[in-house]
Amino acid sequence: MAPPSLTLTAGTSGTLGVVIAGGKPTPILQQCNSANPSIASAATNGGSCQVSAIAPGTTSITAISSGGQQASSTITVLPLPPALLTLAVAPTTAPLVVGESATLVPAVTRGASTVDVTYTYTSSASSVATVSATGFVRAVAPGVSTVTVTAQGVGAGFSTTVLTASVPVTVAANPCTPVGLAWGSFVTGTFAVDDCKNRDYKDYLFDHYLITGPSSVLKVVINASVPSVGLHVGSWRTYTSKSDSLLELDFFVPQGTTTVSPLSQGQTGSYRFGVFYQPEDVDGCRSPFLVGSIVTLQSITNQSCRLGTAEAPFDRFVLYGPGQSCTISMKRVAGAGSILDPYIELGSAFTNTVFTKNDDVAPGNIDAQLTLSHCVSPTGGIFELRAFGWNGPLGQRGGTGAYQLTVTFGPPA
Repeated sequence: MAPPSLTLTAGTSGTLGVVIAGGKPTPILQQCNSANPSIASAATNGGSCQVSAIAPGTTSITAISSGGQQASSTITVLPLPPALLTLAVAPTTAPLVVGESATLVPAVTRGASTVDVTYTYTSSASSVATVSATGFVRAVAPGVSTVTVTAQGVGAGFSTTVLTASVPVTVAANPCTPVGLAWGSFVTGTFAVDDCKNRDYKDYLFDHYLITGPSSVLKVVINASVPSVGLHVGSWRTYTSKSDSLLELDFFVPQGTTTVSPLSQGQTGSYRFGVFYQPEDVDGCRSPFLVGSIVTLQSITNQSCRLGTAEAPFDRFVLYGPGQSCTISMKRVAGAGSILDPYIELGSAFTNTVFTKNDDVAPGNIDAQLTLSHCVSPTGGIFELRAFGWNGPLGQRGGTGAYQLTVTFGPPA
């Protein structure tokens, strides 16, 4: 037989030549046998042995003539080359906070350009981090998960190859996620460099708390170790104290849930923070900011706003309802104080300019009411609602006493 040894790759074939000499009549090739057909099989093909490589290993092929003579050749079968040589995934680690995401990008080295590759992704703790079929990782809750990336390569002339790579995903709590806070309670916190950052106040450190309840005047107390603290309320107003570590503020919040955020102007340190209900009034000339429908009892007192020392007292509210209409009404509470007839006027914020006013809804009616098709000032900004009371038969403006204020927001008229 020739050659005396033959090396093939699994899945390929080769030929062993058989030479028979002498004898009368001349013998012919009768059989080609493999010592281990699971490694390589053999069959006669005219005057030669056809060898098919099956699996890696070593065996022998024996040719037998019709006269009984034998000759053998050693066959070595090599494995197919791998379809994939390497797998790498970027990034190699994914430190995230709750709500953040990352995309894993795998890269492989193929045995040839004809190799096809498919990828699969699995998360060891989907309650911490989920991963999509395209490698999009989303942080769900604090903890640690491992995302395993599996690459399978398939191609003619190559062995099917499966490679894996692991990416640790560490999820931290999102510093911008608000924490629920009960009315009438204090909480201890820390201003730290990894606190939430506000897009509009990038140098400030924020912690966010959620309070839920009816419309009310809210009293906030912040006692901090840092020299400059402040407070951000919802999305509409910031109260700050430039050089004091103790801050006590009263302000109005609408019914529902409001975000209240202690803040530091860049300094790290500890603080103690609490929120408390206050009587629902506007004494001290506060300007509650109305951003939602409300029905509330108020009182004009000697501590209400005044345009001048000799002017009548009034309550002041700030309104802003872009893309909404609003109806504003003021109704006297019978027997409470000396208001005989409510009177409301709307003006540009924090100025004396009045753009509309109302005494009575109808003759003889002691209610005052105004309806705006778009609840913004003539310039499209915020505006003031000023609530007065008539207190004399000649219509002299100026009494004190209780009233009911109703503001209803709706679709633009």
